[in-house]
Amino acid sequence: MSSFYNPRTSNEDGYVSFRKSLERVSRISNARILTAGDFNLPGIDWKQNCVKSGCPHATNHQYFLDTIQDFGLTQIVDTPTRGKNILDLVLTNQPSSVLRAEVLPGLSDHDVVFLELRVTPCKNTQKERKIPLYGKANWDNIRKDLQNTLREIKQIESQGKSVNETWNLFQSSLEISINKNIPTKLAKKKDQSPWISRDIKRLIKK
Repeated sequence: MSSFYNPRTSNEDGYVSFRKSLERVSRISNARILTAGDFNLPGIDWKQNCVKSGCPHATNHQYFLDTIQDFGLTQIVDTPTRGKNILDLVLTNQPSSVLRAEVLPGLSDHDVVFLELRVTPCKNTQKERKIPLYGKANWDNIRKDLQNTLREIKQIESQGKSVNETWNLFQSSLEISINKNIPTKLAKKKDQSPWISRDIKRLIKK
């Protein structure tokens, strides 16, 4: 979900940025897109999905129409939100999730778009992961390993090796030393509400 505001129809950059945002979101598999805001496009006939004749800045209007068609978006609002124009839009790629859409009187020169949506929450289970135990690390061995790595770096520098080769040597040597000298423990999967803290658990038990 996102919001959008473009203050001037002549401002092409806003609509270009909007398209780039859609391109990034579309890379996510099965992404649900819902964006709303003041797009400031009075020259679009939403019943016919075309630009009205004699519309100023018709190029930007057509560019926006092409954008939402390219990404399979549906415009939900069909009632004027400012005067006789539909300026405040709601765009989604899942129109079936919109149960109700109304335009209500607003406090400013724009009316308010009210939506009722069918939304299913998505719960992500935290996977098992390794946690380094720095308190039990053998720092003396790590220092010795880094000193040996420094000597190796000086040797390859004297041989005229590239910066990438030097960096790869340092990175691999450091990773080997960390894996060897810093123990880890395996954190279990977390399948619980993240807002349940230890203090709350104590209160629940109490």
